[in-house]
Amino acid sequence: MPTSPTPQLDDALREDLDDVDQLIRAGEFEPLHDWMTEHVHRHGQRYPADELIERATGEPLTAEYFVEYAEAKFGDPYGV
Repeated sequence: MPTSPTPQLDDALREDLDDVDQLIRAGEFEPLHDWMTEHVHRHGQRYPADELIERATGEPLTAEYFVEYAEAKFGDPYGV
């Protein structure tokens, strides 16, 4: 299990919404909030974390997204 499912959720969110970075730069957080509410928050604790991630992203929880995130963030500065 990855340290954090956040990169996997981020990827799914970016697939569903147009230009997430521009929305953030413009301070337009409502579409992001709505996506998270629809796909994650409305379920509360109804599902275990791995099932919730699969429901939100359409694929089982995987370390792949976290590894890609960590390599991009820490790879160059630390030579990883």
